[in-house]
Amino acid sequence: MVNSDHIEASLDLAQEDSHPMVNIAIQVKTPEVVRPQHRAHEDSTWRPIITKPLSGALAGAVAKTTSLLLTGTKFFSQTSDMKFSVRQVVSVLNNVYQKEGILALWRGNSATMVRIIPYAALQYSTHEQYKKLLKPNNAQNLAPFARFCAGSMAVVTASALTYPLDLVRARMAVTERTRYRGMLSMCLHTLKHEGPKAFYQGFLPTMLGAIPYGGTSFFTYETFKKRHKEMTNNRDPHL
Repeated sequence: MVNSDHIEASLDLAQEDSHPMVNIAIQVKTPEVVRPQHRAHEDSTWRPIITKPLSGALAGAVAKTTSLLLTGTKFFSQTSDMKFSVRQVVSVLNNVYQKEGILALWRGNSATMVRIIPYAALQYSTHEQYKKLLKPNNAQNLAPFARFCAGSMAVVTASALTYPLDLVRARMAVTERTRYRGMLSMCLHTLKHEGPKAFYQGFLPTMLGAIPYGGTSFFTYETFKKRHKEMTNNRDPHL
C-alpha cells in the first residue's frame, strides 16, 4: 500500500522543481482566462454596427410620429387661405378629431414610417463609418471641414437610397385618396404609367439640398459634443 506521506512529498517536489506536467497544465488553462476578454472585444466591435442603425431608426420614428400633428397643420396652411396662429392650429386639430376621430390626426403616419425608419437608420450608421473613413485613427476628433463632409455624405447616402420612398410619399400627400389604395398601389400606378425613371424625378435638386442640410446638421451636433467633452474633462456625453 502506498504511503500518503510519500504521495504528498512527491507532489511538493513536483511543484518545487517546476515539473513539466505542471507547466503544461498552466498553459492549457491560460486560454480559458483570455477567452472572455476576446468575446468582450468582439462584442464591442459588433455592438455599434447593430445599435447605431436601431437607435437612428427609433429616433426617426419617434420624432416623426410626435411632430406629425404640426406637419399636417403646416401642409393645410400651405394649401389653403388659413393664416397661421396657435388658435387656428388648435381649431384645425379639434375639427379633425371631432369629425374623424383621434386616429385621423396621424393619417399617413404608416407611409411616413416606411420611409423615415430606413432613412434615419442609414443616416446615423453611415455617419459613423464616414467619420472613420476620413480619420481612421481618431474619428471622434475630426477637423471642422471633415465634420461637415461626414454629415453631408451620410445624409446624401441615406437620401439617395430611400428617395423612391420619399417621392411616393410626397405623391400620396397631393393625390386624391380615391386614386390609390395605399403606398404599394401608388408605386404600381407610377411604375405602370411613368416607368422606373419616375421614381427619381427631382433627384438632383434633392441631393444638392441634402449637402448643406446634412453637413450643417451633423457639424453642429459634433461641434457641441466636442465642446461638451472639453468642458467636462473629456467625459463622453454618450450621444
